[in-house]
Amino acid sequence: APVITPQAPAITPVCHVTSQGTDYVVYKDEGKVTWTEARDRCNKEGQIMVEPPVRDEDAIALRRDVVNTCGDRSNVWLSAVGDGTLFVTQPGGRYIRNTSPLWLEGLPGSRVSTLDCMLMHGWKSALETHPGSPYWTGACSSPNWAYTLCQEPKTTSTGITGIVPGPVITPQVTNVSPEAEFFWCSHINNTACASLSIQCPQKCSQSYAATAITPGGDAPVITPQVTHATPDTTRLPRQ
Repeated sequence: APVITPQAPAITPVCHVTSQGTDYVVYKDEGKVTWTEARDRCNKEGQIMVEPPVRDEDAIALRRDVVNTCGDRSNVWLSAVGDGTLFVTQPGGRYIRNTSPLWLEGLPGSRVSTLDCMLMHGWKSALETHPGSPYWTGACSSPNWAYTLCQEPKTTSTGITGIVPGPVITPQVTNVSPEAEFFWCSHINNTACASLSIQCPQKCSQSYAATAITPGGDAPVITPQVTHATPDTTRLPRQ
């Protein structure tokens, strides 16, 4: 009998996705890229790197629509970077709780350093087994994790609104000093810590200088560091 070789699924170079009334584009024409390359591609196209949606239902719907439209294993980068304690959206400065049910089981754990960037898990197997948990992490500098996900800026009669490109984040290889790690952290009694459900009170109680922030205040711009990294295959879901 003839030997039949399974064919790999076709890859659509540029995939257009509409989710919850918003239009997105997944770029696969350059293959998987680093987080910085994904951000730069969005800027080049006059678009915006997608931040994790504010509403849980929008995040769940976006992952579902990306996978169903663009195919299996469509991991895409999101515009959020670790700061050593949790993830912060770029440039919006919104904290992503480590306890959010949107994280794939076991994550982010300790993978919240400035070397870690956020992505949306695009495997059909994960969509089927964990439909409500689209978030995953990957090494910012690795070109083996995810594709580029962009969206058009939203405009009104008064100008651009919504997610707007912020200052360019240039990856660095220098280590973050303890002082730099805690500079955004508010005082142990500041209500911002409690309202954000983060673990900064313990760190602020140490001797490092800390600048108080108020609820809803600006978060720091976190610069992803660059190392040569490969995917941790032990964290891939079973097929």
